[in-house]
Amino acid sequence: MSDALVEIVELLASQQLEVRKGAAEIIEGLTGSPEGLQQLNSVSGSLLPALLRRLSDDTAVSQAVLTALVNLSQDERVVTKLVELSVVGRCVDYLKDGSSQHLGLLAMLLSNVTLSKPGAASLLQLSNPQLQGYHMAVILQLLVRSSSAAANSVAESAANSPAAPGPSATSSRADQDPLGHLAAVVNNVTQFKEGRTLLVSPGSGGSQLPALASQLTASNPKRRWGCASALHNCCFHAQPDGTLDALLRNKDTLSSILAALCGLGQPQEPDAEIRERLADSILLVAQSDAGRKKLWELQAPEALRKGYEMEQHPGVCESMEGCAELFLGDNGSVQETAPPQLGWQHPSAAA
Repeated sequence: MSDALVEIVELLASQQLEVRKGAAEIIEGLTGSPEGLQQLNSVSGSLLPALLRRLSDDTAVSQAVLTALVNLSQDERVVTKLVELSVVGRCVDYLKDGSSQHLGLLAMLLSNVTLSKPGAASLLQLSNPQLQGYHMAVILQLLVRSSSAAANSVAESAANSPAAPGPSATSSRADQDPLGHLAAVVNNVTQFKEGRTLLVSPGSGGSQLPALASQLTASNPKRRWGCASALHNCCFHAQPDGTLDALLRNKDTLSSILAALCGLGQPQEPDAEIRERLADSILLVAQSDAGRKKLWELQAPEALRKGYEMEQHPGVCESMEGCAELFLGDNGSVQETAPPQLGWQHPSAAA
């Protein structure tokens, strides 16, 4: 089979479109099973460069190639080789110029690659101080700009056809928001200190946290989950990373988290797991004196009280209760006057 695979890989360079298409589809099919992936790994040295050279090929060829790369990139060994072949820069360039018909697959490939430290480092451009953060800025810009377009697409689809139940509805939403996978990319890089520091600390264009916070009202739950998780990572590591002061200067970001969590001036986040992420983010901030001082300024205790009154999820309630204990324990040491009695009561506890 190895010799046959070598021949198939060589056919990716054929002058004939149909031959390239056939070879790409065979490779794509093999990536759909563990056995096929194992076979392809044996020729990855020649396969991966050949696939990358076909990213700008005819639509049918490039789709099969990208699908194969997405499947192959679930293996860390493949990711290491792809990073060495500059796959991150290639993906960002194609996403930026919008020339590819497969933005969703490009975003998925980037999401898989950035799960690893080398992939995240490549996206952050840590080896090139002059360009450091450029790719990340492009990703955030694409994420924000595509959000309104995705919302309009979903709204038009809902108006023109009945909602499809189950998996097909989820698939439809993904098709209408191909760049939604970029939220997972942002979450991936915030698993690493360098990624968190880049997002939180003010650079030449200021902190990038507001761009993340803007996605908390996106229609696609994958966007909201990815960005809420990235914000949570930044809050969780703020003190050890030395970025707490920079984080607290982003008061609009903290306000956006509170608004989505408690339904202030906007619908409350409908997904309980996302609300739990947001609630824990606020709790993490509240665990420092400086954090609580900023939250008092933002009237967070009152916001959380209102959110708590309608909250049903145990995990969210637990984080909110943790915040309440911290606020009540201040006794005026954090703010100029003693904190008022919060008077929190959950509906289920009412007589």
